[in-house]
Amino acid sequence: MGRALGAAAIMLLGVTGVLLGMAWMNGYTARPAKAAAVEATAIELAPPPPPPKTQKPRPPRQRPKPTNNARPRTPPPQLGSALSAVSLGASTRVQGDLSRAADRLVGDAAGADLTMTASAVDEPPQATSRVAPAYPPAARRQGIQGNVVFRLTIGADGVVQQARIVAAEPPGVFDDAARAAIERWRFRPARYQGVAQTVTGVEQTIRFELTR
Repeated sequence: MGRALGAAAIMLLGVTGVLLGMAWMNGYTARPAKAAAVEATAIELAPPPPPPKTQKPRPPRQRPKPTNNARPRTPPPQLGSALSAVSLGASTRVQGDLSRAADRLVGDAAGADLTMTASAVDEPPQATSRVAPAYPPAARRQGIQGNVVFRLTIGADGVVQQARIVAAEPPGVFDDAARAAIERWRFRPARYQGVAQTVTGVEQTIRFELTR
C-alpha cells in the first residue's frame, strides 16, 4: 500500500513537471511571436503626410498711373506797362492797370466773346491817346474819391468798341464821367503776325482822387 502511494506521488510529480515544462515552453515561444507581430505592425505603419504648404498671397497689382499729357499753359504776355499813370492836374488822375489784361485775353466766363487768345497775340494793345475824365462837381464838393473798373473790347482799329463796368467805388458816383472819358481813348491795336486784331476782356481802371 505504501509503495503504491509513493509511485502515484512520483507519477503525479512527473506529470506536473511535464505540464509546467510545456507551459514554460509555450510562454517562451509566444513572446517572440507577439514581439514579431508588434514589429511587423510597426513596419507597416505609414509615415504621417507632410503638412500642406501655405501659399504666400500674391501682392496686388499696381495700376499704372495715368500720364498727364496736358500741355503746359503758355504764360500770358505781361501788359502791366502798357498803360502807365498819367497826371491830369489838381483834381483828377487816370491810372492804367492792365496787369491782369493778359489773363483776360485768354478768357473770362462772364465777359464778352473772345476773338484772340493770349498765346496768339504777338503785341498787346497800348493806349496812345487818353482823355481825362471830368470830376463830378457834387463829388468834388463832398470830397468823395473813388474808382471805376472797366472791361474793354478794343477793335482792330484801336477804338474802344465796348466799355463795360465791372466794379465801381462808390457805386454810381463816377460811372458816367469815367465811361464818357474812356470811350474816347485810342489804342494801338493788338497784332498777330503783323496784322491788327480785336481783343476783348482787357481791364482798365480809372481812379478819381482829390489833391490838396
